[in-house]
Amino acid sequence: HSGIIAQTGGENWREALDILNRIIKQAIEYGFTDQETEMVKSELISHLQRGVQTRDTRDSLDLARTIVNSINNNRVIQSATQEKELYSAPIMDATTADLNNALREEWAPEIRLIEVIGDAKIEAGEPAQVIKKYYLDLQQQEVTAKSTVGKPVFPYLPELPVVKPEKHETLRAAEASRYSYANGMVLNVKKTSFKKNSISMAIHFGDGEKSLPKGGLSLLADAVINGSGTATIKESELSMVLAGKSIKYGFRVDDESFSLLGQALTSDIEILFQVLQSILLDPGMRLDVYQAAMKRFDLMYKGLNGDISGGAMLYLKPFFAGNKITHGLPGKDEFNTLTLDDVKQWLMPQFVNSPLEINIVGDIEESEIVSLASKYFGSLPVRVYSETKSKVLPLFPVGRSYEITMHLDEDKGLVQMAWLTDDYWDINRTRRLHILAAVIDERLRKLIREESGASYSPAAYSSNSRIYPGYGMILSEVMTDRKSLNSVIDQIHEVIQSLHDTPVTGDELERSKQPVLTSIKDRIKTNDYWLSSVLSLSSRHPQQLSWSHSLLEDFNSITRTDMSALIEEYMTEDRLATGLIRADYGGDH
Repeated sequence: HSGIIAQTGGENWREALDILNRIIKQAIEYGFTDQETEMVKSELISHLQRGVQTRDTRDSLDLARTIVNSINNNRVIQSATQEKELYSAPIMDATTADLNNALREEWAPEIRLIEVIGDAKIEAGEPAQVIKKYYLDLQQQEVTAKSTVGKPVFPYLPELPVVKPEKHETLRAAEASRYSYANGMVLNVKKTSFKKNSISMAIHFGDGEKSLPKGGLSLLADAVINGSGTATIKESELSMVLAGKSIKYGFRVDDESFSLLGQALTSDIEILFQVLQSILLDPGMRLDVYQAAMKRFDLMYKGLNGDISGGAMLYLKPFFAGNKITHGLPGKDEFNTLTLDDVKQWLMPQFVNSPLEINIVGDIEESEIVSLASKYFGSLPVRVYSETKSKVLPLFPVGRSYEITMHLDEDKGLVQMAWLTDDYWDINRTRRLHILAAVIDERLRKLIREESGASYSPAAYSSNSRIYPGYGMILSEVMTDRKSLNSVIDQIHEVIQSLHDTPVTGDELERSKQPVLTSIKDRIKTNDYWLSSVLSLSSRHPQQLSWSHSLLEDFNSITRTDMSALIEEYMTEDRLATGLIRADYGGDH
């Protein structure tokens, strides 16, 4: 059988059903176009080729899942080479007529199963009859053929002069290279063998969330940039251009920078450079994308206000930062005041004026990367970094408690208790705080779930700011029912007091360290680790280049004495703040 699916808010089920009906009717009546067929064929062939080129370094967990799924579904397990040999010819031989005939044959029977699942807001009447009547009414509507758009020219930006780097240095601590350009650009390159024929790339610029002028604007900016393509080419047109290529790309607002991220096979490296150059020099910030994003965020806020975890984002996260706009989310009414001009006024100066740090990690030839960076970015005008100095720092609410009541459909409560620690930049301290949080997590789990027999969900973690001096916390969190909130607070206090009364044992410490050490051993064998944790922003923070060398050894060397010192310094009542969310079936927020 065939089907078509959409997901939406409960009050929008009619619009979703209307869209699905129009799409399938349009396809049946007018068929697919040759352009659509070729685009999909290119994507499928590219997927098969990518599997072959990266087969030798495929993720073990992903491979294990594939094997288990094949066994569970009684399917023959195939290698990437076998899949390419088996499917390539049928894909390439398929014609638009073949696809149209198959679709019409599959949908020829008039029997239809219409399912509306979830919290759909269906008006008075028997729901099945309401849905059936609406669907039958839709069948009377006429549909028109999908308009076709010619494949745009790409790349379209004028060629720039090639300007080579002024300086080359070896980053011995990271076994990488750095190239510096006259215009202020820095290029960091590291060759790896973790993922064959693949590269990962990140272009950092500006100050990101650190320069945020209005709460929620980073979320909106992400959506607008990622949905707009460029100012010249729409996102859908750019997808058409990249059909059959291995390119993945995106824009992100990070804590202390904006970043353009990309991944590709080595054969597509130059195309990735062209795409990221086009987004940087010709950024798209389209009105229709902004309008669609605001509609999605409206649904998001409805979901957040109906879920206790959403309440943590809306109410508790801002509370623990003194309502600093970079933490958590603003209220819905405040978010709805954000405009497309807000996005443009914040981002455009950063896109135009901020110097670039380009980082590339993977199975590369270094000379090729330097040539491409010189060709696409080396001759840009001089850009000078000017760090944003935050006028208002997050203020941890020491000694305060905050409680909010939410109208929910479930009997739930949430307790978050946090202790002020410190910022990120003493890396030895940061690592030890991470292990201390794991010890607290273990004691919470043992007391609340094992000894009390309660089915709560305890957790503890450490977070340390890279951008705000002195700001960090260890936060313990327990989701429970409403009547148990006060007893849970007592249990958390009991766990923290036990750290003072009964020092961390050697067995506890090892149980907390081993999962971290195992995770580190896996992570340091990935391109993402070297890209995001070592090279990215290393031109601003050169100390992080050497951290990889001490990572395993330092975590392994953490002692019970280290834990006792941190407990004595940070896990005290004069550093505590408490946040609670309580469900009220009949109340308002």
